[in-house]
Amino acid sequence: MAADDQIKYDTQRAARQRFAEKQSTEVGKRDKIEMRKRVGLLSSSSRRYEPEIIIGKSVGAKAKNYDIMDLATGSHYSFAEGTKIKNVEVFSGKGTKTEYRNAKKYADKYGGSPEDWQHVKGHGIVATMDGDRPAEIHWSQCKKIGKVDLFIKKWED
Repeated sequence: MAADDQIKYDTQRAARQRFAEKQSTEVGKRDKIEMRKRVGLLSSSSRRYEPEIIIGKSVGAKAKNYDIMDLATGSHYSFAEGTKIKNVEVFSGKGTKTEYRNAKKYADKYGGSPEDWQHVKGHGIVATMDGDRPAEIHWSQCKKIGKVDLFIKKWED
């Protein structure tokens, strides 16, 4: 192979390699952005989505269930054991663009800083006397305190 051909070959090979590296970097960046959007680290909206919350069975010490109030009737329920709270969405308070108006009330009642409180909703299965029913549940939460004042916003059946 002549010297001119060798230089031309090396130049083309280097260009192809740079192109391939750029493509793989772009794909990696897109994947990272999509993942961050999914977990709420990068959001163009005022809402943040969180992973599902597992409601364990009451056999072990790790099992955590919550008292849920039906605002329409004043009755108290809990989640069906072994289910999940799905589509968890923080729509006001810390991590969103919307201020949580009741944050000071919860900080005074339960502790923590008003800036750390959030209003959250999710969809879960509630155990009732008539059987398990799907419902939209709302609650307030603070990382240091946990979930408090869970209530049924609406029944979904």
